[in-house]
Amino acid sequence: MKPLKVFSINALAVEIGRDRRTITAALRGVAPDGVTDGGYDGWTVRTAMAALALRGAGLGPELQRARLDAARADLAEFALAQKTAGLVPAEQIDQAWTAITGAIRDRVLMIPGLAAARIDPSRPVTEIESHIRHEIDAALNAISGADVVQDADSEAHP
Repeated sequence: MKPLKVFSINALAVEIGRDRRTITAALRGVAPDGVTDGGYDGWTVRTAMAALALRGAGLGPELQRARLDAARADLAEFALAQKTAGLVPAEQIDQAWTAITGAIRDRVLMIPGLAAARIDPSRPVTEIESHIRHEIDAALNAISGADVVQDADSEAHP
């Protein structure tokens, strides 16, 4: 396959139909694809078009304004959702998880004591296993039915 031709900034401006300033701004920080016949850094048309697309320089002022308006609308929608409790603040989620894991830890640590009080060593292993399983089920049922309660100040937090 024949290697792609590299063009200088001036040649790219002619090939793509953009001014040199726009091409230069888009290619700033992009490594050249090679060297032109004149000894200047050169880029392929494909590289230049990709750089223009990534930098938004290929868009006209109307499209750039439309993208900016859409971004502002997204930010406003996010702020509104947060204020109307559509989104939960991260610290509130952290507090809820801390409460939930604390409840799980407490219930699981209670299992040996509850099971030991009901286990008679002279009983068969299957019966002992049944008692332990019963205590684990009771702990898991208590955990799964737990309600997360919000503090009054967390409800006021937008």
